[in-house]
Order: sequence, then C-alpha cells, then structure tokens
Amino acid sequence: MLDWQSLQKKYPQKCQNLEISFQHIRRGDRIFVASACGAPQELTKRLVEYIRSNQGSFMNHELLHVWTLGLDAFGDDRLQKNFRINSFFIDYKIRNLVNEGSGDYSPIFLSKIPSLFQQGYFPIDVALIQLSPPDNHGYMSLGISVDITRAAARAARLVIGQINPQMPRVHGDSFLHIDEVDYLFWYEEPLAEFQSYFEKKEEEEVSQKIGHYVSQLIRDGDTLQIGYGLLPNSILRHLEEKKDLGIHTELLTPGIVRLLKKGVI
Repeated sequence: MLDWQSLQKKYPQKCQNLEISFQHIRRGDRIFVASACGAPQELTKRLVEYIRSNQGSFMNHELLHVWTLGLDAFGDDRLQKNFRINSFFIDYKIRNLVNEGSGDYSPIFLSKIPSLFQQGYFPIDVALIQLSPPDNHGYMSLGISVDITRAAARAARLVIGQINPQMPRVHGDSFLHIDEVDYLFWYEEPLAEFQSYFEKKEEEEVSQKIGHYVSQLIRDGDTLQIGYGLLPNSILRHLEEKKDLGIHTELLTPGIVRLLKKGVI
C-alpha cells in the first residue's frame, strides 16, 4: 500500500491543498456525496467550512445522494442559498426537508440510478467520495459502500477523494484507479455508523404494534424482502419464534443478522 508521503511524491498534482480542489467547483454544479457509512465525513466538513468563508463563490448547488450519513452540516439554514438537497431515498431527516419544501426527492429503483449518470440523464459535476489507501498499482477500494458511488465518480467532471486508512479494501467490483480521481485528501477517522432510534416514544409504540400485526401474517417457511429503517427492524423483532424463513434482500440489517444467529433464517 502507498502511504501519504509516497502519494505526494508520485502524484503531487493530485495531493495539493484541499482548498485548491474546492476552487474547481463551479456555481450551480451538481455535487454527489458518497452513500451511507461510506460518506467522506471530514471532506464534507472541510467543504462546508470553505463555503462559509467563500459564500459568494458557492451558489445554487444541488447536493445529490442516495442515503448518506454526515450531511447535517449542509442542513444549516445559513447555507440554504448555497445548496439544495436532492435525495434518491427518504429517511426521517430528508423527509422533513422535503415536507418543508427545502429539499427534493427523486423516486427511482436503486439499480436504475447508475444508468442515469452513465447516459447523461442526470449529469454529475462533482463527486465527493471516500477510498481505501491505494495499492502499489494505484487501485483504491470504495470499501463498505459501492452502490451508486462508483458510477457517479466515473461520470463526474471533478472527483475529490478522501483516503481513509480505516476504509477496508473490499474485493469485487469496488475499485477506482488513482487516475480516475482528480484530487486526493488523506484523513484517517472512524467510519460513520448508522444509529437507529425513534425521535418520539409514541412513534416507537406505534412501530412495535405494526410489527406485531405484520408478524401474524408471516408463516413458517415464507420468503421475505426486507428493507432498512425503523419499521422493518420493528417487524423483524417479532419474528424470532418463526422457523425456516427465507430472505431476498440487497442488504443485511442488524435485525436480519439477529435472526440469522438464532437460526430463524
């Protein structure tokens, strides 16, 4: 693996001061932020700090993502004239923005999103991503969150990558070569973790009741498709007495893992 000093010597143009990379972001650019726990947390924080000190240079940007942890800083009321969030997925925070008219929701199947980028229906100007350190051949892994991020990075005019030594190198179709990234930023930090919780006790009580009722419709041997969120987790908690369940899903949630360990699935 290449360390930061080796990268600076081998790719000095890509390892410049982070502010230089931000200067290549143009007014009105559509900016994609990597998904879920793969969000480049420090990189997005630095961008917000830069915007606050250069308000006039950042106007009318669209912040695009599918479901990203660590976007709280972009929700600052003082940045509303700089950014408008457009999400391919609704969580409780984005729901509030959309309901207030301060954000947008673009409904689409996850599997269809890469083609929007690749065919130019949804052009990406800037991609902010997080990567593992490169190997000796210059390949970096998107690690725990590939989903639509690789397609967005390959379609973007400008790619800024945070290299995080804590990002695991995951084999499969998860790699980008260093030549595909315009600027590199080395910063080690713990990966973001999803914390599932209810804002109000009443919401938890209602969710538990729904979970109980839904569990009565599920029979032993049934195959389920499970998404992620507070309600699916509540349903899964009521399935621990079931037997021989099957799962068809694009992800593994804590609730599914719990049932796997108990032998329910």
